Amino acid sequence: MKAGYGILTCLLQLLLLPWSSAGIRINNTTLCRDRLGYFPKDLFQVSTCSLCYEYLTDQSKKFVLNKPVNFRMLQTKPFYLIKKNDASCTVYPKHENQTSMSEVCNTLSSVECTNWSACCRAAWNCCERQVFDDPEDFCPQTWDGWNCWNYTAPGKTVTDTCPSYIGDTDSGLKVSKKCTENGTWFISEKSNLEWSDYTNCVPSISQLFRNVIIISIVFNSVGLILLLLAIYIFCSYRQLRRQLRIRIHLNLMVSLLITGVFTMVWDVAVQYNRLVNKKDDSLMHSQEDVCKSLHIMRRMTKATNFFWMLCEGLYLHHLMINAFVPPKHLRVYFIVGWGIPAALFTLYAILRKTIADDSLCWTLPLTGPERALEWVLVNTPSILCLLLNFIFLLNILRIIVRGMVHHPNEPTGFRKALRATFVLVPLFGIHQFCLIYLPSSDNQPAFDIYQIASAIINNSQGIVIPLIFCYFNGEVQSHLKSSWIYYCERMKEIDGARKISWTSATSRRTSLNSLNPEAGGISMTNLNPTGTNGAVNLGFEDTAKAS
Repeated sequence: MKAGYGILTCLLQLLLLPWSSAGIRINNTTLCRDRLGYFPKDLFQVSTCSLCYEYLTDQSKKFVLNKPVNFRMLQTKPFYLIKKNDASCTVYPKHENQTSMSEVCNTLSSVECTNWSACCRAAWNCCERQVFDDPEDFCPQTWDGWNCWNYTAPGKTVTDTCPSYIGDTDSGLKVSKKCTENGTWFISEKSNLEWSDYTNCVPSISQLFRNVIIISIVFNSVGLILLLLAIYIFCSYRQLRRQLRIRIHLNLMVSLLITGVFTMVWDVAVQYNRLVNKKDDSLMHSQEDVCKSLHIMRRMTKATNFFWMLCEGLYLHHLMINAFVPPKHLRVYFIVGWGIPAALFTLYAILRKTIADDSLCWTLPLTGPERALEWVLVNTPSILCLLLNFIFLLNILRIIVRGMVHHPNEPTGFRKALRATFVLVPLFGIHQFCLIYLPSSDNQPAFDIYQIASAIINNSQGIVIPLIFCYFNGEVQSHLKSSWIYYCERMKEIDGARKISWTSATSRRTSLNSLNPEAGGISMTNLNPTGTNGAVNLGFEDTAKAS
């Protein structure tokens, strides 16, 4: 009899679960409420801890929920975690169960593990505080996924301090939650779930990424304009485009131009899109194939920049050690600049698709043995390009300084060395060494400074390179000056020809007007000296009389 009563009670609880968020009160101390409904305490603990993991680990999760998060669904079983690459591996996390917590924490950083564990404990504390005797027509006590809320009077908005485990929160800021006039918590139209306003809790990190995107777009826009004009100038003058040095500059600028285009598309279509849209609606999650294509093209073009910077260093170093005798052709440079990065990233895309983590637009860093794929095909080649260019720069400066020693009375030697350093550092990409160390996001000021500096340095090369090697170049300025003088002279000739044409036309009009009687010109009557009978006397009569 008792067993039958227990089964009946359980069935009644399950039947009431999907309606629990619609304002129906359940007076049962064995149940705890979150925004999805009422759970028995043991299931509540597992579900909320699993949901804490889902909400706090957007970019680095190795586990997924066993089912989608839907509102008012029949909760016959709790949420729990399933390992991404092994569906047979399931975890039912409870904050007091160190085995289950450790299994998940092993895939997280120490900070992420601490924050997740704190969220799980806060959810359980909320469950223990809940007493299901809420006043009639009040919004019920609940857990919203991050924070615990007491019962609230209808039409009132309540606030609480932002939870510390969200990460990157500013102290003193508040999260708010609205109780509607009918005694239910406000529901978002987008998610169809009860919604709390955490906008103020993470202004620093969201605003930081917005600022980074804006900086990137502005610098790339200016760079694209300067690069297009510089490429046009180099291609317009035969004397310039025939020089091997200029041809290498042209290829580097074309590479920077393509990189700028893909970076801008990535910033707008992927990064900014992710900031302003719900996760599932963003391009990163809804159109992964498009996102992966953009991601691989952006990274490949960035690598192409490094290889063309290496070509610049290789060419100049060749000139310095060979008494300024240029190479006979540039085939090797084209293979290094365009061929090697294309081959590396084609192989990377194939391997990433087949044997490595294929999720989330390939933006997550690889871990374990798969990490070697990232280092061998992506990071190491770019670092080698920078190291070789650094060696080239040191040797070039050594040659310049040695020349100063042999000519100690040369006053401009030191200035030449400084100028060479200033010019070659951005050309060789040596400034990229400033970005090797990435501060932890736990050190918020350092992390913010790094992100801003990285956005400026990475996206300013398209501005610096054309300025130094095109617009500030004396040879280019000479050609532009000659073209301007020629243009001005041509305009003077055209204006002179127009004036002559206008004067001639005016003279012709004046001549025609002189023959027009209506305009006061010469008439046939004016040619009759006697005016007799209106005839024209041309002197024939006198001639006839004389004869």
